[in-house]
Amino acid sequence: MNFLNFFSFSFACNFLTVFNDGTAKTLVCLTGTIKVFFNGKLYNIPVSLWLRESYPRTAPICYLKPTREMVVVTSKHVNSNGEILMPYLDEWRHPQCDLHGLIHVMMTVFSEIPPLRMCLDPEDTSSAHKVQTFEEFSHVTLDTEDDLPFSEHNETIC
Repeated sequence: MNFLNFFSFSFACNFLTVFNDGTAKTLVCLTGTIKVFFNGKLYNIPVSLWLRESYPRTAPICYLKPTREMVVVTSKHVNSNGEILMPYLDEWRHPQCDLHGLIHVMMTVFSEIPPLRMCLDPEDTSSAHKVQTFEEFSHVTLDTEDDLPFSEHNETIC
């Protein structure tokens, strides 16, 4: 998986038995962060990519994996459960589509519309499970590469 290093991903592989509608399936889960630029800053978007037994013939099932301090921002690319919805996944065709291409698409889309934001009140743990739509907030507040939350109070305005 050399492409993971190329994109500075740090994915961990886990085998997990998932019960869905009463059936058990063994899936491979790749979890890590996708680095995206938004408004000139680098952000880490935590994701999980679930590979079915039929992968690479079928698309991965992709979810955001927000921390307790993050809130999912729904858009046409992310539903309220944090599932990532993209035409690239819907139109998956092997061998034209692969994880390398999927990650490129996610980086591009999430750089335009970030799928997560920081909770406004980190002490309110119930807000970590709330979902907001892209239209409900006027600015994005996410972790930057230095792991400090982006905030107008700790940023220089030129």
